[in-house]
Amino acid sequence: MPWSDPAERLAALREWFQILVADPPAGLARRDKLLQVAGELYDEGNLDGRQYAAIFDLVRSLRAPDDPEVRDLAQNCLDLIR
Repeated sequence: MPWSDPAERLAALREWFQILVADPPAGLARRDKLLQVAGELYDEGNLDGRQYAAIFDLVRSLRAPDDPEVRDLAQNCLDLIR
């Protein structure tokens, strides 16, 4: 993973959430990598269970990226992870 600093990884997650709010299909290609990043942050204690669960729900919703729920879930992740 190119980001060693947790703050950089959190910033990458927030950037991805913003992309998903604006254009869900555009964020689809990065989902697996960013779920991995979220898992690492959780394992290191930089995300709590609620934050990780929100990201997991968001990634799962990307099976249908045109679903309006994707934007809502991405916004929820942005609100949770500041």
